[in-house]
Amino acid sequence: MVKVEIDAGVCQYIIKVKVEDKGGYKYKAEIKTDCPHIKDMIPDVTDFDLMVELTSVYGKQIQEAVKKHLRGSCAGCVVPNGILKAAQTDAGLALPRDMKVTFIQS
Repeated sequence: MVKVEIDAGVCQYIIKVKVEDKGGYKYKAEIKTDCPHIKDMIPDVTDFDLMVELTSVYGKQIQEAVKKHLRGSCAGCVVPNGILKAAQTDAGLALPRDMKVTFIQS
């Protein structure tokens, strides 16, 4: 089991994600948020196959949920990547290191 907290950025939503290995790279995600768009996405990403997500060109289930629920300025939301990173880390396919995007002012 891996738990992450994702700061979604300018919208100021904090999303808490817990992923649990159900065996055979099948994962269950528990997601807590006040973001209405991520809340709408939760039923579509609660259970997923990590190998399908990682070996499909653009993912599968999670990316389909992104296309369905995160539109406009939310299309670049970091939360779906955080969900995948948590599952990858739990599976031993990634190291548990924080991710971030830093904007450089010119």
